[in-house]
Amino acid sequence: AGVQVSLGEVCELRQRDGTLLQRAEVVGFSRDLALLAPFGELIGLSRETRVIGLGRPLAVPVGPALLGRVLDGLGEPSDGQGAIACDTWVPIQAQAPDPMRRRLIEHPMPTGVRIVDGL
Repeated sequence: AGVQVSLGEVCELRQRDGTLLQRAEVVGFSRDLALLAPFGELIGLSRETRVIGLGRPLAVPVGPALLGRVLDGLGEPSDGQGAIACDTWVPIQAQAPDPMRRRLIEHPMPTGVRIVDGL
């Protein structure tokens, strides 16, 4: 019996001693195998690497704790200030908000790039 995972689910790839090697996303299936796309390098991957499904899609933190922080493409802090204390996480593949329900812009934000500021 293999790992029971769903399309888009995040998995952890753990070494024999339990050390986290990398995270990956389930991107497809071939017969009875799940196809994974790793989020980074796989140095140390072996036949003994365990795949653990997390039961959720990739999500990023949202909230006031993000102000002034620097995140990488996976929503992990890359500014050396430690973990982010956010209670709310949002899947990266979510339905877009209805643009007609957004508030109108009251004060334009100049970017210094004329072509952008002209829009």
